[in-house]
This record gives sequence, C-alpha cells and structure tokens, in this order.
Amino acid sequence: MKFKKLFNQKLVSNIGFGLFSKYSQINAQFADENEPSDYENKLLEAIFFGLKKGINVIDAAQNYRNGKSEKTIGKVLSKKVFKRDDLVIISKAGNLPKYFYTNNYLNKLKIRRSNYHSKYNYCIDPRYLNWSVDNSLSNMKTEYIDFYLLHNPEVSSLLPNGYNKLLNALSVLERCKQEKKIKAYGISSWSGFRSSVNSKFFISIKKLITDVEKNFGPHHGFRCIETPLSVGMPDILNYRITDKSNLNLLEFLRIKNIDFFTSATLYQGKIGELIKLNKIFNSIMTKNRKFNYDYNNTEVSFPKSENSIRQLLILLNKLSKSKIDIEIFLKKISCMNNYIGGSINLVTNLKNISSSLIGMETLDIVRRNIKESETNLNNLQKKLIYKFWSSVVDN
Repeated sequence: MKFKKLFNQKLVSNIGFGLFSKYSQINAQFADENEPSDYENKLLEAIFFGLKKGINVIDAAQNYRNGKSEKTIGKVLSKKVFKRDDLVIISKAGNLPKYFYTNNYLNKLKIRRSNYHSKYNYCIDPRYLNWSVDNSLSNMKTEYIDFYLLHNPEVSSLLPNGYNKLLNALSVLERCKQEKKIKAYGISSWSGFRSSVNSKFFISIKKLITDVEKNFGPHHGFRCIETPLSVGMPDILNYRITDKSNLNLLEFLRIKNIDFFTSATLYQGKIGELIKLNKIFNSIMTKNRKFNYDYNNTEVSFPKSENSIRQLLILLNKLSKSKIDIEIFLKKISCMNNYIGGSINLVTNLKNISSSLIGMETLDIVRRNIKESETNLNNLQKKLIYKFWSSVVDN
C-alpha cells in the first residue's frame, strides 16, 4: 500500500473506503431498505481485508445508508483488531437522514426553521451539529473523529443570512475540537468548488479560510476538504483563487495546510456511460461516418443539475479537441488493462491529494483496487496522465 502524509504528519493510504452506497443514491438517500440482506456482511468482510492490507481511511456520513455507514465503522472499531490511532475516520453532518425525521429530532432538538432547508433535507443549526457530533461518536464507538465535515455547505446560501450561519456552524466544530471530540473539521462539498463563480452554490475558499483565521486564530481546526475529482469530474482543477496569485484549489490548500480528500473517484459508477458518450461525441466532431448511429444501442445517463450537464459537455468537447478516447487512455494507465483501474491511477497520481475515496463493497473490488493503487507507473503512463489533465484544465 502506498502512503502519503497528512499535514499533522500522520500517514494515510492513497485510497480509502467511501461508504456512500449505490443503494442510497443522491435524492434517494432514504432507499436503504433496497440493500440486499447480505450487503453489510460483505462490506465488513471487504473493510477488514482492506485494513489488513494497509488501507487506513474510512469515510462515512450521517445520511449514508440512513445512518448505517457510521454504525458499520462502529462494528469495525468494536472488534479492536486495529489500533484506533492508526486509522483515519471521517464523517459528516448537514444532510439529514431518514431516522432524523422518524425520531422527530427536528422538534426534540428545537431546530430553528431558518436553519433548515426542507427541500434539500439540510440543517445547519448549532443544536443539531452539537447533537450530531455526539451521535456520530456513539454510532462509531470511538472517543474521537479525525475529520468531521459539514456536508454540502453550499446549501447554506439558500438560507437567510446563510454565510454567517456557515461560520457559526464552523464555530461549533471548533469548540468540539477544543473538547477533543474531533481532531479537525472542514467541509465536504459536492458542487461548491465545481460551480460558476456566479452561482449561489459557489464557495470562495479564500474568503472562508480568511474568516476562519480571523475568528478562530492561526491554530484553527479547519484542516480538511472533500470534493469530487475523477475522469468525469475534473472541474475543481479549474478552480482559481480570485487574486493576483491565481492559485488553483490544490495549491491554495497546500499553502494553508489543509488536507484534501477526493470523492466520486470512479465517477459514481458511471465511467462506462461516460466512455460511450465520449465515443459518440468524438465521432460527431470528427465526422466519422463509420459510426453506426441507428443500430448501436447505448445506455448513457446525464446528471440532473444544469451545472453538471454544462461541465460534462465542456469535458467532452475538450477531450474531442485533444483526440482522447477515454477507454483506450484509461486502459493504458491500468496495470490490469481496465478503465476502472485506470480511473484510480489517474487521480491517485496527482500531487497534493491526501487520499482518494472509493466505494469498495466486496472483497474482489478491494483486491482489484489495492493492486491498482500499488502500481508504479512507467514514464509513458505518467506522460499520458499529464496529457489528460493538461487537456481538461483551462489555460
């Protein structure tokens, strides 16, 4: 297993377990009852195997699998097979799970409606966050959490005085750090770093960190960001700090000693569909008349948000101009000659990334991903990766 150093000098595996389940997709997070009956046992088997092989990062959230993801970590830690201090445990609060409603916590915790957005099942109330940290500690059977993140904080912008509420939420986590319930905190954003600067959901990381430093001092606990980065979602690499420095996001985080974890490393299982879109788009742009449009059936899907569709079309256009066939490219940078492995190597070989979080729900998947993550790429493969990233990053 390959390791990198966090800014606190702790070693972290270059891939980690992301416990977001394919049975609890976005906008259907209440569908955990669709899980197969043996899902949990297979997942635990995969996690224990991976930990024995050196993976030491596990990422959960309050709403993943309606709270089951945190309890899965609790089962792992309760076995006491691994030293707690050797592991890096991440969890999140903000996106509400089903059990929050069924147990009527909105009323029990006296949540202010101005701190709650019903459409997005989102809450940023201080009472809720204090409860959430304690609840996560209980679920995961641990005395502390390495990184506790605000989940999709960009939704705060839809609340009255949302930015100040976001800062107040971070102050709650700062106090939890002082109480040693968490080692550090941060944000896990799906669209905040991938949106246009004109979007309500856009997060100015410079403004946010400047205010954190002003309010909490230089030794603040804001030390982690988690956001998507994959072959199909390279958008954050075009994020720029809007000042004379023109730093990209990863450079800024490195300067500020903030660890960066990538999510959706495998494009949420949609890489095969992206490959088909890439081939169709390339055939159109090159006027390839050999492409059999009428009789080749293809299964493709488009992301739901306008911003995600916009980013996808931009990506396809850039790849076409660079004459990149994603399937051929990914196979060339995979030790097993498959596009899944290539997708892992593409992200893990970028600089300034702490660990890439991947859904690994069975033993076979863990074995495959470990083999890929341990691969030492040759010079040609490194050049291909450089060419890909260069083609999708704005000049």
